[in-house]
Amino acid sequence: MSARGGAGRVGTWVRRILVGALAVVALLVAGKALRLATLEWRTAGAATEALEESRIPARQNAAELRGLVERGLGAPVAHSAEGVRCLVRSADQGWFAAYYYQECAWVTIDYVPVEPDELSAIVTEHVGAGSADQACPRLYLPVEEEDERFGHLPVHAFPPGEAGRDCALPQLGAGRGGDVVQPTETIVVEPVAAGDLDRSTGWVAVEHQERFFRQDLGCGFGVIFCNRPMGEPAMPRVGEG
Repeated sequence: MSARGGAGRVGTWVRRILVGALAVVALLVAGKALRLATLEWRTAGAATEALEESRIPARQNAAELRGLVERGLGAPVAHSAEGVRCLVRSADQGWFAAYYYQECAWVTIDYVPVEPDELSAIVTEHVGAGSADQACPRLYLPVEEEDERFGHLPVHAFPPGEAGRDCALPQLGAGRGGDVVQPTETIVVEPVAAGDLDRSTGWVAVEHQERFFRQDLGCGFGVIFCNRPMGEPAMPRVGEG
């Protein structure tokens, strides 16, 4: 056997090994992509089904809450925003993720315009002890005691003209949010335009979330740790209704 012939055979085997390795990598990548696509499709489908089943009850609950808020404040709700928000988060075991899951909820924000003097009286009566000195304090309405479904509601008073970083009226914005650890996405079903929220008057804003979907996603590809299987939520198809 000549030296050239031996080197040629070695080169052939090396090329075969490289081609085989590349084929394995390609199969793994294709398998991961297929698994991700299947997981996203199934999750979005299940979320859509849960959304449709929850649409009427969620809106009924939101209407009941609206009535309680109006009675507690003695003023009517002027605007209501509605949307769907989903997020992907981990269920941790110690310092590490045991698995990941997706949650989705109906989100509503009700806006009650209140004259400045009336708002001051409401704040005096319902302000939380820990936020009495804040520009836009947290309020504790009787709603939370009357109906346990609406406990721990984020209710805040917004005096006229207060629009700092920690005192801006909450608004429901469409698109992706959150962060790398907990990505979120929101679909706005019923928007409220910023122009409808006149800052020359006072406002009370009431945020409410009602979860309608949760599904375990398991783990993504990882040798040692449980990696996130999806980089963003698989959103339901909201449609009309």
